[in-house]
Amino acid sequence: MSNPANGGSSAAFSNVNYSTIVSAFMALLDSKCMEKDLHITGLTLLRKIVEVENKDLVTPAADWGAEDWG
Repeated sequence: MSNPANGGSSAAFSNVNYSTIVSAFMALLDSKCMEKDLHITGLTLLRKIVEVENKDLVTPAADWGAEDWG
């Protein structure tokens, strides 16, 4: 399958989905290969992803109680 938007094949991304991306992102954040500032930025981005995907709560994840995470 060709994707005219980028001149490549959409089949190259057939195994890429939300779960695999988040899992890879979490593994990268867990590794010791990042500088502190980059690690903090990654955690902030992950928190924003969680906030966007949780449509039931409109407050920032930092303000959520323990029951909101379950």
